[in-house]
Amino acid sequence: TCYAQMMRKSRNEKYNTEAKENEFPELTGSEKQISWANEIRSKFFERLTNATRGIKITERIQQLIDKAMEMLRTINTARFWIDNRVGITSIPAMINGA
Repeated sequence: TCYAQMMRKSRNEKYNTEAKENEFPELTGSEKQISWANEIRSKFFERLTNATRGIKITERIQQLIDKAMEMLRTINTARFWIDNRVGITSIPAMINGA
């Protein structure tokens, strides 16, 4: 139990640091929701970053990137990230397929 708590705390610190560095808003919700949503948002950002590496940025791809970054920088409810965790994965996939 102590190890799991230590790992959860470490991950939460990583997510909070990443959020501050990238100007993502602090999430609102219960402690459990915030923890889960931070993980979802972090993985979304990582997938987005990986999807844009080494590709030609077309106008369509730039629009997708802009939309994703707007979500990352404006949506502050943990519930949104939890409720949309499956749907938001389509954005990096669309970039790879564009």
